[in-house]
This record gives sequence, C-alpha cells and structure tokens, in this order.
Amino acid sequence: MAVAAGDLRGGVDYPRTRPESDAFFPDDGSRLEYLERLRWREGFVCPRCRTSATPWRASQDRLVCPGCRTQTSVLANTLFYRTRTPLRLWLMAAWEMTSQKYGTNALGVQRVLGLGSYQTAWAWLHRFRSAMVRPPPLSGPRSAVLPPARTSRHRRSHPDVCPLRRHRPWEEEAPTALTPTSCGRWS
Repeated sequence: MAVAAGDLRGGVDYPRTRPESDAFFPDDGSRLEYLERLRWREGFVCPRCRTSATPWRASQDRLVCPGCRTQTSVLANTLFYRTRTPLRLWLMAAWEMTSQKYGTNALGVQRVLGLGSYQTAWAWLHRFRSAMVRPPPLSGPRSAVLPPARTSRHRRSHPDVCPLRRHRPWEEEAPTALTPTSCGRWS
C-alpha cells in the first residue's frame, strides 16, 4: 500500500539516527529498493508506455518493462543519475544535511564523509539544494500573470519609493560622487 508523503513515520519509513540508517541500508541493493519505493509509490510505471506491470530486473539498477521492453534505471532523472560515487555516500550526505539543526556546509560534509575535495562536497550540497527547490508553476489557462509594475494604487507599495521620506531616485539627477541620498542609501 502506498504511503502519502505526510504519513511517513520516522524509524519505520525512513531512518531517524545514524545506527537506524546503517540498519536500513546494509548494502546497495537495499538502497536501490528504498529509492524504488520512493519513486514508484503505487508500483512500477513504465515511463514510455505507462504500463504498470511488474518489471524484470536486467541488472542491479535496471528495470525492463514487460510491455515495451524499455530499460529504466531507478536513478534516472534523479540527482544520483550518472554518478560514479557509491549510493551509500550520497545517502549519508543527505542524512547529514537533513539531520543538522541549522543545515550543514561543504567543509563539514567533506570531513564527515572523507571526500577528497571541498569542491565535491560543495557540488553535492548544491545538487541537493537545487533539488529541494519547488519548481515554478506551469503556465496555462489558469495561471495568473501579474504585471511587473505596481499592483496597488498606494505609492508605498511601489518598490522604488522610500516609505519614510518619499525618495524617488528616478526624479533626481545623477550624482557626481558617492553621496548619501535623503533616505540614507549611498548612490
């Protein structure tokens, strides 16, 4: 039975601590099975023919659709796709990033995982953070597009007006040197 994203339970559906993580993922096969459960909650669906049948296992991470015989990887179209780094290190980096109260930095991930370079740790964190950003809404018949200009009649809603002193930078002459404006900004 599929579990909704809000109904996941720590210790049952995902590891809460490092020892639980080691128990959840003793080998690469268990890591791939976990990612397969996350990717296809209702069961495997072929990306080409949309058949929801039980796939064949061609290799450790390749699934073959019985309908159209298309090979699909569990890691395809994920941030783990085409990496030579073991999945164990990727999941450890994800756990390290999400278990810290204030997040983590690249130097900390490099030290904890024993990575060779700071740039690798930084690139991994960049991949994780870009994957966590919500995609922009799709444009369509129901999407509302707001004009870039002000959306209210009030002057204070205009972004270029200083609310305290009514500073209007577009009405002044260009300054000849760096001087503070009436609002306290340097121009």
